[in-house]
Amino acid sequence: MEITREEILEILTVLKLYSWYDLTDYSEKSIQRRLDKVLTDFRLSPQQAIQKIMRDKEFPKQLVKAITV
Repeated sequence: MEITREEILEILTVLKLYSWYDLTDYSEKSIQRRLDKVLTDFRLSPQQAIQKIMRDKEFPKQLVKAITV
């Protein structure tokens, strides 16, 4: 399942609010491809990823590392 534009924006907003990571300058298509892959690899829905960003202090770093590799 492909992640929607709204879900991407929500993830990036929450990531920016709960960590110092700001990926909003990434191209939309690039971040969509990377988030699709990362969410599949982590076996998370967009909503589950958002919850994990808010609750797990280490997850934002893991997420960004997986997206930017």
